[in-house]
Amino acid sequence: MSLELRFPPLRNDSSEIERLASLAREIWTQHYTPVIGANQVDYMLRHFHGPEQISAQLAEGTLYFWLQVDGKEVGYMALDPVPDPAYLSKFYLLETLRGKGLARRGLDYLCSLVPGKDLQLTVHKHNVDSIAAYQALGFVIEKPIITDIGNGFVMDDYQMRKPASSRT
Repeated sequence: MSLELRFPPLRNDSSEIERLASLAREIWTQHYTPVIGANQVDYMLRHFHGPEQISAQLAEGTLYFWLQVDGKEVGYMALDPVPDPAYLSKFYLLETLRGKGLARRGLDYLCSLVPGKDLQLTVHKHNVDSIAAYQALGFVIEKPIITDIGNGFVMDDYQMRKPASSRT
């Protein structure tokens, strides 16, 4: 089965941002509730993946892209291309489409936007499937990071890096 995959940029348009925030809620609720619990998922959605935060990040230069399969929005990615290493802040895909090579194609696209730069991300330490997927995509764990995000919650992550030299 061949899937038509596209990565259109997210426009700083309220209806498009609302669609992305709605997709974020769907993905996060399904995927992260077993990892960090419903209360922290709700908190993170309100404080990091809401329409206001997405709009502010776009205004600050973060690049957002849809993952579209056969014209349907099935995930999204966000990249801050300025620092070195470039920072992959968001990479989310609906569960039904994981394991089909879409993440590799999305990552290849993002890497093409920052040639010669390493790519860095953080991933929750107990998100074992995503850690394994990132490792299969050439990321290596650099160090653990614990970040207080308020309201008694922390992000207990690994910082991972994909060296520019590892791209094929």
